[in-house]
Amino acid sequence: MRAVDLRRSLLTKASNSPHTEIVQIATAQDISQQALSLYLHATMQPAAHTTDGLHVSANLATISKAAQDVTAELTGAIARGTENQLRAATATAGPVVKVGPSPRQSAHAAAELLSRIPAACADTVTWLTATQPQQAPASDTPGVANPAPATAPTTRRHT
Repeated sequence: MRAVDLRRSLLTKASNSPHTEIVQIATAQDISQQALSLYLHATMQPAAHTTDGLHVSANLATISKAAQDVTAELTGAIARGTENQLRAATATAGPVVKVGPSPRQSAHAAAELLSRIPAACADTVTWLTATQPQQAPASDTPGVANPAPATAPTTRRHT
């Protein structure tokens, strides 16, 4: 599941199980981590300090921040939901005053944050693949390339 899929999931599910909510948070964290890895990769390129390179770095930082903001929004929704459940369970009389936006509102806010990611990805992947295509293979994140995996040097044994 990537940014577009996560956004779709947040907009279409009426209510989430705790497991689904945790998977969504982990997905957002993974998107952020991938963007940071790509940021590091981009800053190591010879063209990193050109206007295009700086634009790409800014896009990757924006992607990471948006994904971290999604994580914060979704985690906050879990905390508020749990607090509201506790208030309801310990209420002795009268209506329970709920804290914060509804889970649905939090999901929509998170989806709005995710909508920024595909646009920032479009020109980023073009630059990354143009600078070193063999080191930035396409990933399953729409519009984002992964940096080349670190490989250990191989030693040939002569027999």
